[in-house]
Amino acid sequence: MLQETERQHDNVEIMFQDESRFGTLTTLGRAWKPKGVDYEVKTKMGRENLYVFGAVSPSTGELFTQDYEKSNTEGMNDFLKKLSERKPEKHLLLVLDRAGWHTTGKLECPANVTLLFLPPTSPQLNPIERLWKYLKNNFFHNLIHDHIEDVKTSIAKGLASLNQTAIASLCACDYITP
Repeated sequence: MLQETERQHDNVEIMFQDESRFGTLTTLGRAWKPKGVDYEVKTKMGRENLYVFGAVSPSTGELFTQDYEKSNTEGMNDFLKKLSERKPEKHLLLVLDRAGWHTTGKLECPANVTLLFLPPTSPQLNPIERLWKYLKNNFFHNLIHDHIEDVKTSIAKGLASLNQTAIASLCACDYITP
């Protein structure tokens, strides 16, 4: 249905938006090890975080991200402004969850952006969640990030490892594609 809307209105682009927290706290994940060999993972109780706001077009794999110190209305306003400026010739239908900073009256939505909210408590319907999971599983689990700059480097490496085709494949959902 969503791709049909894009085809009918060539000036409309559908993107899915979300934000995710990345930080210096070590997260544990599964890992392979040779049989009979102990596997030890060093951990760090870090407290530094940053939030990555992102918007993805699952049909093309086009991705736009920005880093912020906090996940709040101010960051969302800045993200929407930058996304809008990146695509001034398009009308963006932005599908997103109902986080407090998405639904507040203080949100400044640019004229070429329309917000479409997902049903409550349904993160599985947002394809960009798959991108966040990929980054965390492959660039954060079982790794120590001593400083926030290390976190930024891992995010950049993770995003650089994916081209648009890989992002489109990663974010593909059967309810989006025909």
